[in-house]
Amino acid sequence: AWMLSGLYSVGAQQRAVVLRFGALVATVDPGLHWHLPWPIESAIKADVTPVRQAPVHAALLTADQNLVEIDATVQFRVSSASDFLFSLDDPDKTVREATTAALREVVAQTSMDSILGDGQRVAAARARERLQSWLDSYHSGLIVIDVSIGQAAPPDAVQDAFADAIKAAEDQKKQEQEALAYANDRLPR
Repeated sequence: AWMLSGLYSVGAQQRAVVLRFGALVATVDPGLHWHLPWPIESAIKADVTPVRQAPVHAALLTADQNLVEIDATVQFRVSSASDFLFSLDDPDKTVREATTAALREVVAQTSMDSILGDGQRVAAARARERLQSWLDSYHSGLIVIDVSIGQAAPPDAVQDAFADAIKAAEDQKKQEQEALAYANDRLPR
């Protein structure tokens, strides 16, 4: 009965880490396996195939000294069960904090107009690369699949002033175009 207590099953979406007296011996794939019974060996299972998500909300300073609030989502999965189980205390928290730091670094090198406009995809790609390099240096056993910036906006306290500034810039462009049209109409006459 003691020998049979070493039988264990690893699910299709799992990997198991076998420990002998607390030291890592092997990582095993799905299926039925046997290890030396407790207290000699033990097996710890980890789900590795599901895609995990971590939402991030941060107020960040841009290159042109403006404050922007960003909502982002990180999608990641486990690549190494042993690193995932033993290198990080709280992997989800680590991913959220590392993502915030990566976004902070990328946004600090980008202008406000770029972050609020077409530059979001570029910033998200750069943040993904930076985040992956940090997670690799932590030996986290995680692979970043995607970083997506869902919402980027100025803080609520300055939202009205920001809208006024955008309207003023649009009015200026409109008046310049009207003046150019008037000049183009008058010069030929």
